[in-house]
Amino acid sequence: MKTCDCPECSPSAIRVELPTKRCPHIGTMGIEDCVICSPKEAIRVERDYRFDILDPSFILAMAKIGHLGARLYGDLNWQKNHLEGGKGSINHIYAHISKFQRNEPYDHLELGSERKYHLAAIAFNAMMEFWWEEHPQETNKPPLMCEGNSHIYRSDCDICFCGKSGIAKS
Repeated sequence: MKTCDCPECSPSAIRVELPTKRCPHIGTMGIEDCVICSPKEAIRVERDYRFDILDPSFILAMAKIGHLGARLYGDLNWQKNHLEGGKGSINHIYAHISKFQRNEPYDHLELGSERKYHLAAIAFNAMMEFWWEEHPQETNKPPLMCEGNSHIYRSDCDICFCGKSGIAKS
């Protein structure tokens, strides 16, 4: 075995022993350091998005609003058709902005009356509008029912978040 003399290892008391034979993985799969044999820490490909900077309590508030909507109107009801005008997401965004600015309590007391829920409702309505921007072809398609008949969902690939394939609901 050889001893590593790289700048990372040399000044420290810790020395890393390297195999005498060249690693067969180096240069394959577009990697310079072997992720299988390397004594360095784990290597991952960096993504161009980061979930760790999203506020979990805000995501939870959005999830509570979504759950309330599902209880009142049915799972993913907002994906059945793109509502506009007074019933549309944009109108509801402006209504929640106005109520937040006027310091009004949130109006669905089962979640609480804290005005912060107006902000989560704004975001949830914006998410619905975002979904319709990404799925304009979904208008008037029948919703899909999960194989377990536990919930409906919409998807271009017909795969539910629970991992089961869907069937068209009549």
